[in-house]
Amino acid sequence: MPVTLKWTGISGEGGKKKAAFLVQIPANGVSIESGDRLNFDVGVTVYQLHGNQDKPVLTFGQTVDTQLTPQQLPTVQANGVTVSKAMDIGPGQYAVRLVVRDSATGRIGSLTAPLTVD
Repeated sequence: MPVTLKWTGISGEGGKKKAAFLVQIPANGVSIESGDRLNFDVGVTVYQLHGNQDKPVLTFGQTVDTQLTPQQLPTVQANGVTVSKAMDIGPGQYAVRLVVRDSATGRIGSLTAPLTVD
């Protein structure tokens, strides 16, 4: 399954900052089940690049299970799905691993994206 991650900003002061991002799945990436329902899982694991790379510093996930309205359906069929997420993380250089799984088909998309927090 094709999937992309786009960083949209890093904000905040002090020890932890908020790193915001968009998960984008194209129209052919996730199935629309009968009854116009979307159901997929998003998982994120963050590893520090210059630390213990075997142990994640942050892990979180979300299940998206929603009924599309008649107004949303043509937009999703044409443009796909975008999920907005954010995480609180301290300064450093990271590898962010993203996995998306379509519940209807079991198809999986994944990627690893760099993140630098100053």
